[in-house]
Amino acid sequence: YYLQITDQSATCATSIDTIVIANPPLLTTSYIVTNPSSALVNDGEIDCTVSGGVAPYTYYWSTTDTTEDLSSINSGTYTVTVTDANGCSVNETIVLDISTGIVSVLNNGAFVIYPNPAKNWVTVESKNLNNSIFTITTINGQLLMLEKLSSTKSTFNISSLSSGIYFYEISNENESTFKGKLIIVNK
Repeated sequence: YYLQITDQSATCATSIDTIVIANPPLLTTSYIVTNPSSALVNDGEIDCTVSGGVAPYTYYWSTTDTTEDLSSINSGTYTVTVTDANGCSVNETIVLDISTGIVSVLNNGAFVIYPNPAKNWVTVESKNLNNSIFTITTINGQLLMLEKLSSTKSTFNISSLSSGIYFYEISNENESTFKGKLIIVNK
């Protein structure tokens, strides 16, 4: 842009100056995601970094938080709107996941089994697995694995099992039994 200033009387000189109006850099965001360690623990985090635009920035998350980062969160889809001092905004969606397969949640969260489909290992979690038994059988009922569960999280090596559809069963000391399908994709 050019600015020309002229005095009303012809006694002063005319001045012309160049004015450059620069736009701020584009508002962008990046994230470092820490997935939760399990389906039963809220220890996931999203660390947001903003660049460009004009500081200060405001944040509005789908959780209604207004902080830059989220912590102590579980798996799920989170959205954030970041707005700069000029009112420019960017919307992002971030996904936290605990596994690459389906999570089986039994008895209103009493037991969680993942991943499913499973390759080489399968994890069973509960707030109380003590004195519970985990079994894997073929579709014909042949017992392939029987393991005692003794902590809140147990991971089992299933690499010796061929790819296919199996059944799992968890039995506890209260004589409750929980059953489901397990797909194995080892070979």
